[in-house]
Amino acid sequence: MKIKNKYIELFVDVDIDEGSIYVEAEDQISEKVLKEINVLWMDYQSVPNLNEEIKIEFAGMELFLVILEKIYSSNPMGLEIELTLKLLE
Repeated sequence: MKIKNKYIELFVDVDIDEGSIYVEAEDQISEKVLKEINVLWMDYQSVPNLNEEIKIEFAGMELFLVILEKIYSSNPMGLEIELTLKLLE
């Protein structure tokens, strides 16, 4: 029996209000969030649940984001996890 490698792919979507001072940094914040969640997944095999908060360090400040949506989908190649987060200000 031949076993194929499976993958887990993680996607994040960060919702930042248009009037926020952080709107121009949305890509950098999304990247920091993705890295933080990857650490949680790889080191602790855990993905945050709905309404839980994530803390990241950004430009010398602590930013908090809350999980609004968590979607799992599978296909023959593996698992996809999509998180939608809202920046708390």
